[in-house]
Amino acid sequence: MKRSIGRVPRGYDGKKPTGRLIGTMTDSILNQISMKFDAKPQNIYNVFLSLLNDQVRPLVKPYNFHNGVLVVKVKNGTLLSILSTQEKGRLIQEMRAKLPRAEIQNIVFQIG
Repeated sequence: MKRSIGRVPRGYDGKKPTGRLIGTMTDSILNQISMKFDAKPQNIYNVFLSLLNDQVRPLVKPYNFHNGVLVVKVKNGTLLSILSTQEKGRLIQEMRAKLPRAEIQNIVFQIG
């Protein structure tokens, strides 16, 4: 349910006033700002790293976030296997819970 704030057409000659009350626009403006903040890559990287424990954190580096896919570089092949098979689902669910507007669809782990 996305409401956009539209302009009054040129040449409008109706009976309703063309101005808008700030109270009616505040909710939609705040929602747009919070969506942009949640979708910032740096914010997503920080949340991802906060989900990992202290021993794993130095071996993992979030690399890119584009179109809902988070690319993560992993320094160890064994850790890559564990993260991609066992922990991937849990990480996606927790990231969606913490950042519901970021639209995180997948996490791709790569050696790097």
